[in-house]
Amino acid sequence: MIKLISGTILYTILMRMNKLIVGTLVLLTVSLSSQAQEEVLKSLKTSLISGNIINISPYLSSRTELAFEGDKKIYQKEKAEVVLKSFLTENKPKDFQILHQGASKEGIKYYVGELISSTGTFRVLVYVRTKGDKSLIETLDISKE
Repeated sequence: MIKLISGTILYTILMRMNKLIVGTLVLLTVSLSSQAQEEVLKSLKTSLISGNIINISPYLSSRTELAFEGDKKIYQKEKAEVVLKSFLTENKPKDFQILHQGASKEGIKYYVGELISSTGTFRVLVYVRTKGDKSLIETLDISKE
């Protein structure tokens, strides 16, 4: 009887430790995911304010959807960099602010921002997907307000 009680206690302790370890791993994963998304957001702001895409390039997906005034196209990363740089050259940025952010049920983070440029104000919609500890921009939609 004593062995049975000891086994039950040991089992209970092991199950609690298992839950604690799993919970810690989940929190660590969420923390890394949030940190990766914050890095993307910081780089996006820096790039859109400076007009220099060098900060955002590492966060563009290998196939990034860019949309300008509703004209959507999917570009390989290198071509997306060229297209985005061209847009920022033609529309010299003055300021960029995030107005709203959220996440879908699938875990895709989105940001809605306002880009003030030499040619007017643009609404910027960004979709960021996180896989593991890496967050990448999948879509960047820019429309004149």
